[in-house]
Amino acid sequence: ATIAELEDGRVHQHCFALAERLRAGLQALGDELGLTLKVVSFGSVVVPYFLDGAITTYTDLFRNDNARDVAFRKAMCERGIFMIPTALKRNHISAAHTEADIDRTLAEARIVLKTL
Repeated sequence: ATIAELEDGRVHQHCFALAERLRAGLQALGDELGLTLKVVSFGSVVVPYFLDGAITTYTDLFRNDNARDVAFRKAMCERGIFMIPTALKRNHISAAHTEADIDRTLAEARIVLKTL
């Protein structure tokens, strides 16, 4: 039954669209607040990095502000949005997530990012 649900691609399209919406929203917040933030996504995965410049190799991630990254993730958890509270970890969108979940995540992120 799971395979049948996945075969038509709607589940993946749903997850990918929500991930892109979250990526774009987080990036827009970072830009608006003047933060050094680069948010990337691939499929249903979204990762905020607190760094400047291009990310082309793994070693580019050494520039990440790990303290700020962990502070953001912990504060999001405290506000009811689970993000693994370790720097450089991925966030995953699932079929169960909704646009309302993304809206709430972005609203909470705005509050948290303003404190950073």
